[in-house]
Amino acid sequence: MSEILKFATAVVYANDVPATVAFYGRVTGLEPMYYDADLGFAVLGEDQALSIASHEARMLMLANGYDQARSNRVSGTELPFWTRDVAAAFRIAVEAGATALTPPRVIPWGQTVAYVQGAEDTIFGFVTRVGEAAAP
Repeated sequence: MSEILKFATAVVYANDVPATVAFYGRVTGLEPMYYDADLGFAVLGEDQALSIASHEARMLMLANGYDQARSNRVSGTELPFWTRDVAAAFRIAVEAGATALTPPRVIPWGQTVAYVQGAEDTIFGFVTRVGEAAAP
């Protein structure tokens, strides 16, 4: 299957695309490689790993529509980002307006992790790779 499929991008559907693009830029440093303000669609980062789209743009992509989330509760989705400095990433996200969920900590298999809730209630994970030491 890996020869046929390769992960493309994670898409965050947003009520306020400009604010969400700005928030993700502050937290991740990713700049839009493509941004259609009228349509409400942006692709962030050189490798296009993250996209922000309006609900109207999603309606264009899904012919039969979809049910928009109507809750501010944490859902079952997380956008994790590799970093060697989990504490700095966590601090930057909180300073950018994210809600702190779990401050940096080492979990049993050796990763350092931290979590925040950001724009559109998306969960951000800041993680080291398994076996990679976090910055002191």
